[in-house]
Amino acid sequence: MTVGHANDPVSGLILAGGKSRRLGIDKTIMVWPPGNPAGTTLLEHTVERLQLVCAEVIVVGYRAERTLPAGVQVIPDRFPHGGPLGGLCTGLEAAAHEHALAVPVDMPFLSVPLLQWMVAQPRDYDVLAPIYNLIQTLHAIYSKRCIEPIRRRMASGQRSMIALLEEPDLRVRSISQEHVERLAPGGQCFANLNTPDDLEEAVLSLSAGER
Repeated sequence: MTVGHANDPVSGLILAGGKSRRLGIDKTIMVWPPGNPAGTTLLEHTVERLQLVCAEVIVVGYRAERTLPAGVQVIPDRFPHGGPLGGLCTGLEAAAHEHALAVPVDMPFLSVPLLQWMVAQPRDYDVLAPIYNLIQTLHAIYSKRCIEPIRRRMASGQRSMIALLEEPDLRVRSISQEHVERLAPGGQCFANLNTPDDLEEAVLSLSAGER
């Protein structure tokens, strides 16, 4: 199989099609950090992080009217009821490059050192995902070889991100928790803002100077 070089460009995918029902706030337009006088949104914050490591940034499923930074491509989710797996497929199909780093819109503490390390690895995989307590499928790099397996799964009603990694034809490489800990101590980079409690905890972390 062909192995891509570590200096090959990588696309960045931000999955922004969720409804934010549990949080009760549209994650794409909420100001981050809260009270930020610049009014930077959580989505814009995530775009800025990905632009540091990716050759292009694509936002999948964005519905708000606020204009995003120049150069950011916005595309509708082709599988609006397909969850993150559908958003990933949509993004991979649109990506200009063979590999794409996929993250959700609601990870406010993305670690640039960890992302840089991931992007710098030889492309001897179809999925490169870190482990932190469990495998982090929404903080991973995917190749376009994943598109067909995802399409098959979507057609049969399967939406599990983790189950995708069980596809026998896909080369899955994991990053050990020990290595992740060296690059992103504490694993806070994997924290999601799914609920009001998650948001409160993230804000407390900021207040404590953790970020």
